[in-house]
Amino acid sequence: MACKDFHACKWPLDLTNDDGAEAAARLRYKEFVKGRAARKERKARREGIVDLCCSGVGATAFLGLRVMLTFR
Repeated sequence: MACKDFHACKWPLDLTNDDGAEAAARLRYKEFVKGRAARKERKARREGIVDLCCSGVGATAFLGLRVMLTFR
């Protein structure tokens, strides 16, 4: 049940604003952001490789068709 009178509430002693906890949370967040940037970079690189491969396959098919029609 929630305490309705803020000044009358008794907070648990282990519920504090500890600087060590805040620093640890900040460090975890920075690691998360760094990991997120790395994941985005890997995804962009993978998509670039797939686009390059698809373009190569398309160009090869087009040139093969042109050669086939030329020497027919």
